Amino acid sequence: MAARILPAAAEHRRGPPLEIGEMVRAAVLNLAMPHATSLYQTVTVSVGVACTRPNAAQQPGDLIEAADAALYAASTAAATLW
Repeated sequence: MAARILPAAAEHRRGPPLEIGEMVRAAVLNLAMPHATSLYQTVTVSVGVACTRPNAAQQPGDLIEAADAALYAASTAAATLW
């Protein structure tokens, strides 16, 4: 798992952060790196995006939990495509 923190990404909601994630996903796919134990026989990437604007009600782990849920959803959706 990797995380990418984008300054002011909360203002964008889904636009640029998802576009950056898609560029990363496509770049890794285009490398066609072999992965013998993968169902797809190549390295793949799932991308989940979570955005926030900090406020007093948030806990430090809230964004991490949201990002983890988004990544899980992306992984699950990708698995159903194959």
